[in-house]
Amino acid sequence: MKDNLQISPVMNLMVQAARHGCRAIRRDFFELENLRSVEDKIKAFVHKAERKAANAIVQALGEHHKGYGFIIEDMEPMEGTEDSDGILHNWVIDPIDGTLNFMHSNPNFSISIALERINGNTREYIAGLVYSPIYESLMWAEKGKGTYVLQEDGRGRKVLVSKEKSWSTSTIAINSNMLCNEEILMHLKSNGMKARISGSSALDLASVACGRVDIAICDVSRNWDTAAGTLLVQEARGHIEKYSGNISIFGHSFYCSKFLGRKQLTIGNDNCN
Repeated sequence: MKDNLQISPVMNLMVQAARHGCRAIRRDFFELENLRSVEDKIKAFVHKAERKAANAIVQALGEHHKGYGFIIEDMEPMEGTEDSDGILHNWVIDPIDGTLNFMHSNPNFSISIALERINGNTREYIAGLVYSPIYESLMWAEKGKGTYVLQEDGRGRKVLVSKEKSWSTSTIAINSNMLCNEEILMHLKSNGMKARISGSSALDLASVACGRVDIAICDVSRNWDTAAGTLLVQEARGHIEKYSGNISIFGHSFYCSKFLGRKQLTIGNDNCN
């Protein structure tokens, strides 16, 4: 990544933290390709790699905004402290989103970092980034400022979600948990939709934000998977609707919660039948 990226101080801090995590991940990823061992040892190696990346990110972020908390996959939450206005901030981090891909030397994984602000009963993500260490692709967003992708010249290009209006020609990203949902699978099949499973929810949402994928259906119970990606989609003028339980649908505003097994979505306006 280039160093001349023109971004806010908080986003610059997040990018630097992602870089710190990336260094640890890349070393371990390329070592994994040559590792010949039993599965348990590989899992232990990957867990250690994930912890090293998390520690590198926490160290970089923790040097600033010392009262901020940390919510990190597979780690105990580190409680933050309220500021003088009663506002609490948390860093929400997934050091390797797509762990199974990483374990099998598949480069389709990412670092996801989001900044959460809590004011009373109001929770919102105010900054987020998704970074692919192997492909060196970066997307970021700040609340009210739009979503951007890093170009080869080191500058950010603003992106928007797809304007696709037909279910039959939409490309949909789903995660493996959705394969157990018969209702979702039947809808995909009956409408001839093209489904893709990437193995990284954060990258799926980043793809929705820049229009490479039209819709993503995600399990949002693990908020470190989707925190940054949620903001990317929202700031790219995307729409998020809760489907059921912990499942949400991310995509263009034509898509809404009456997605499956209920009244069929009307394409071409912002309303549902």
